[in-house]
Amino acid sequence: MESHSPVRVNGCLALGQSRPEYVPGGTPAGVRLRKVRWRLADNACRRPRRDVCRPQRECAYIYFATDEGFLSSTPSPVWVTVEYLDSGKAPWGIDYDGGSGPFTATSRVLIQNTNLWKRQTFFIPDAVFQKHEQTFGDFRINDYNTLGIGHYFGRVWVSKTAPTGQPPEIGLLPDFTVVPGSVVDLPLTATDGSGKPAPLSLVNAPGFASLRGTTAAPLLHLAPTAGDARSCADVTGPGVLSTPAYLIGATAVDSVSHLPGAITVPVTVSAAPALNLSTAAVTLAASSGVTTPVSTTLTVSNTAGSAFLANVAITAQANGGWLQFAATTPTAGVVQLQLTANPTGLAVGAYLGAVTISAPGFLQPSLTVPVTLTVTVPGTVAVSAQTLNFNAPIGQDPAPQTLSIGNNGPAGSVLNWSAAAATTSGGPWLTVAPSAGTGAADVQVVVHSASLAAGSYNGSVTIASSGVPVSIPVILNVTAAASPVKITGVVNGGSFLPTIAASTWITIQGSQLASTNRTWTGADFTGNNLPTKLDDVSVTVNGIPAYIYFISAGQLNVLAPDDSTVGAVQVVARNSLGTSNTFSVTKNAASPAFFTLTATYPAAIHLNGVAVLSSGLIPGLPSTPALPGEIIEIYGTGFGPTTPAAPAGVILSGAASLSNTVLVTIGGLRATVSFAGLTGNGLDQLNVIVPAGLAAGNHAVLATVNGVSTQTGLVITVAPPPGTAVQEPR
Repeated sequence: MESHSPVRVNGCLALGQSRPEYVPGGTPAGVRLRKVRWRLADNACRRPRRDVCRPQRECAYIYFATDEGFLSSTPSPVWVTVEYLDSGKAPWGIDYDGGSGPFTATSRVLIQNTNLWKRQTFFIPDAVFQKHEQTFGDFRINDYNTLGIGHYFGRVWVSKTAPTGQPPEIGLLPDFTVVPGSVVDLPLTATDGSGKPAPLSLVNAPGFASLRGTTAAPLLHLAPTAGDARSCADVTGPGVLSTPAYLIGATAVDSVSHLPGAITVPVTVSAAPALNLSTAAVTLAASSGVTTPVSTTLTVSNTAGSAFLANVAITAQANGGWLQFAATTPTAGVVQLQLTANPTGLAVGAYLGAVTISAPGFLQPSLTVPVTLTVTVPGTVAVSAQTLNFNAPIGQDPAPQTLSIGNNGPAGSVLNWSAAAATTSGGPWLTVAPSAGTGAADVQVVVHSASLAAGSYNGSVTIASSGVPVSIPVILNVTAAASPVKITGVVNGGSFLPTIAASTWITIQGSQLASTNRTWTGADFTGNNLPTKLDDVSVTVNGIPAYIYFISAGQLNVLAPDDSTVGAVQVVARNSLGTSNTFSVTKNAASPAFFTLTATYPAAIHLNGVAVLSSGLIPGLPSTPALPGEIIEIYGTGFGPTTPAAPAGVILSGAASLSNTVLVTIGGLRATVSFAGLTGNGLDQLNVIVPAGLAAGNHAVLATVNGVSTQTGLVITVAPPPGTAVQEPR
């Protein structure tokens, strides 16, 4: 059997540059990718939230370049096998350099949503691999998804002969962090085509890594020293993606197919652990005659930044037992230590104590923090104002005010005070800082009224000490102001007609609707929930938050929320400039509309993804007319509820059929609808068979549900019968 070609990945990478997965040296082999590694989405490359040492990107294609042995200027047969996760709903396929030129498309792989890993082999009879694709690739995996919910791919093989075997399966290992001076054995497995264990070997392994155990039960043995410690920053440079400190390769050869396979195990050797304290000494103060304990928090952490504090021991020492402590459970290398001093029965003076933190095995195994408690004659609170008044226009915060604190106690007395703010209406709009102090001081009283409606609000600032607390009333008046945020129109996002429905894309027109211009990104989502706010922009429809896709000063594109109300509903937009006027729009149970490619043509495609248009009508967009009897896909919004129900604000998984029957006519002839359903949030898909009796030319297309029809004036271009020379309509 002919050996498979090594494949390198170019262009937009998921994890390719940070983890090269092909066998380093030796017999050429296919890329051995860790599962759930390559993910495709329909937008440009973007970086989701992830640990800085493990970057990941997503894009619409993965490009591949074969080795020199596969280059050919004449069409030659090639087999490409792709491992993929059968999950989702959108198809995917291969585009390759062929006899017809670059980006020749194969048939699409239809997703069946089994959530199983599968393999698909593509036979390419006319491969002309000369690195003509973008970034010098020979072929690419093409994601046809339109919702940004991509596919996952595992391994890829390329061969000049029909594949009869596969590389061995090597069990995957997670990213691993090991501490200097520790010994760790990680189990590895390798299975060949016969199901028997395959002998493993290591490549690019540092000195502290070796293989132990048996062929049937091999172990990756790690025993690093302090000299092996390296961080992500040690192995990166300008313009280079971050990588783990060590990428240890494990390889095996299949005894049946004689094909090699490999994985890499990302290993980081952390810095040696050491104790770190938030302060070197603790000072507490209390007044004589009081029984209220005083406390503070001491943070104990591991300088290595990892959770190695399970063996930390904490003790407290103080004469008379006035010092106590309570420690939290170690979390991510941090312990919060609450120190409490009880002054009950203590005379005026200074008292010394200590807290000792020990951690056997750390570079600094023990640290002692001195604790001083000073007991003084109590002072008496005096304040500079009896009442504080604030005034602010709606949507803004007023300027802070200063409240001066003094001591009216006897000579030699010490005033230890605390300050707290409280409100009786409108929520926590009042704060005061600092919250505690000793002696005369100024505190800043701050009002946060920007989110409050017009009206009067009451609160107070209380200064407490060992004596009687002093409370200062705070009065806030918020006055209405004209908002610059204006809505001038609300229309269906497909037809641009002034009628909407639940779970329908709508367009809001106006001025000062947003101060930024962008669409949603992955960072705006919370789990599977669509965002109800982009930057400072939010929208309600009939008082219910809508889901925001695009914002700009003059236009917002939002998905209407689920709501059974029909008739006139109110639409309101909000941002940091204020709240818009209330705009009334008619809401129906269904408001069907087709999305459009131009003012005349709906968003319709062939099953191969090519647009249904006259060839060349839109420069750069592949397109051909429809054929009588062909199934085409037409996309729109607002076609009504589904069975089962699909929540508008949750990312749709799979597809949901429309509850109501959809009637479609093309050129006045009834067209068979083989499928009508929701395939994305607010995205309706109709699979329609073009009537066989249509002549070549443009024919009006109309869809009706519940007696309500899509917009008029749209046409489908139908091709002449094969062999007939007819000019395509423009």
